[in-house]
Amino acid sequence: MRRSLIAAGVIVILATACSPGTPSPTAMSSPGDGTPSPTASPAEATAAGCPAGTWLFSNAELTEFWSIIEAESGDVPFTVEGTVLLDLNSDRTLVWTFQDYAVVIALPGAESRSTIEGRVTGDWSAESGTIRSINLTDETELTVTVNGAEIPRADEVATTIIDEFPLTEVPYRCAGGNLILDSPTALSTTEVTLVPA
Repeated sequence: MRRSLIAAGVIVILATACSPGTPSPTAMSSPGDGTPSPTASPAEATAAGCPAGTWLFSNAELTEFWSIIEAESGDVPFTVEGTVLLDLNSDRTLVWTFQDYAVVIALPGAESRSTIEGRVTGDWSAESGTIRSINLTDETELTVTVNGAEIPRADEVATTIIDEFPLTEVPYRCAGGNLILDSPTALSTTEVTLVPA
């Protein structure tokens, strides 16, 4: 039971799979010479303020995203708190900021709480309906507790999980003033809508 709770708590990190790239808790670059992928034309990068802009991954959207993960994990009961902010800057830098972000897993006799604080930075490009991110640096801190007791070395466990999912690109589209990402989960792909912040 304890091992299962730790693993379930650490899966909170995989929420970043909905981002333009899944960073590890250390600096990470995609293969190549370290320069961004070919960028989109100015029209694609700025049309209607999308994809460039500041976007909010709302709590309602996070809750919907985690409900899919819950179903894929055998109905493990997840509750998500907080929001995530994405800055896709015109200078082709990006910042993911976690705002009071936590995932709680409540099971009979035990509660696991995974909290992420901080941000992820990097570079981005958009071409042919795909956002790509490289040079990602994780400046976040993951804390996992079970029944209030902190689990040591949670970051190390998370690193192992993340290294198996080196996602650096995600399909996107702009619709209704929003940024829509086709985000992978463990078993499927789901649509995630980010709204202007």
